[in-house]
Amino acid sequence: ALLDQAGAWQRFSLPGDGQWAIWLAPVDARAPSIPITPPLAWPESTAQSLYMPLVAPLSSVAAQVQERRPIALEPRTPPARVIGEMVHKALQRWRFPGDPLLEPLLRTRAQEEGLQNEALLRQAVRQAEKLLSGFQNDPLYAEMNSALERFHEVPYTTTSPKAGQAAWGFIDCLYRTPAGWVLVDFKTDELHSQPALDAAVEEYGGQLRRYQQAAEKMIGTSPRCRMCFLNFMRGIVTIEIS
Repeated sequence: ALLDQAGAWQRFSLPGDGQWAIWLAPVDARAPSIPITPPLAWPESTAQSLYMPLVAPLSSVAAQVQERRPIALEPRTPPARVIGEMVHKALQRWRFPGDPLLEPLLRTRAQEEGLQNEALLRQAVRQAEKLLSGFQNDPLYAEMNSALERFHEVPYTTTSPKAGQAAWGFIDCLYRTPAGWVLVDFKTDELHSQPALDAAVEEYGGQLRRYQQAAEKMIGTSPRCRMCFLNFMRGIVTIEIS
């Protein structure tokens, strides 16, 4: 009933002596000029205006911007995390240099991880292929490649000993030889010294033992556990964890 006077301003009161107005236009009418000065702040927000004033001169803002260091939108080299994801995906699919499907697989995985720059993509593919080629020449590859059974990215659930809550994850590889079952966890950390390797083994040891416990529930026996570092001093080293 309030909006039934076409062509006339209709004013309404708000709490705190505020007011607002609406103009209902008749057909083919032009909007009139605003007869009232719009409020700088709504009554319910008088403590803080909806429109914040410019508190610093533009010259001051420009000076602050110049003092800030530029932010690199793209890294100069492929992130190690992305290389690791690429290598793990290739190992999961058991694809190595010489396989025509390897490069598309690596590129797709890198793009999924957010790497879009073409130069960085090519560099990442080369680095991943280098790690995979090194592993392909390692005795562990030959053993795994001729395994009686081999399973990659094996899902598991277990109970956390500290929190008593269920935990889940994926085991890189679980395979069976004539001598029994073996569990392998691949690491792409770039390690440059024996102390760095020792620290990494200590850091990941608990994780590998959880994998072992989870695998034992699946296969009914405790598998041998190996931690394979693919980037130790530009080579490969495999540590057996007891």
